[in-house]
Amino acid sequence: MDAGSPSIELRNDITGTAYEGSNFIVLDTYSNSSLSQFLISTPGLYQLSFWYSVRLSTATTNDLTFTVDDLLL
Repeated sequence: MDAGSPSIELRNDITGTAYEGSNFIVLDTYSNSSLSQFLISTPGLYQLSFWYSVRLSTATTNDLTFTVDDLLL
């Protein structure tokens, strides 16, 4: 995984709760950030799942986008 600028925070049930397990990532630390993962696969049908929660104190900057093969979904 690659973290985008400026930074991310890895949390262990501190200031929030993970959807599943105890670890989660904060992408909106001091300003917006990003996270990416490169998947190598074979042709077929795939289902990707994401759990997302906004940071209430920064509600106007909580956009979430996805790209596949550089195509914005």
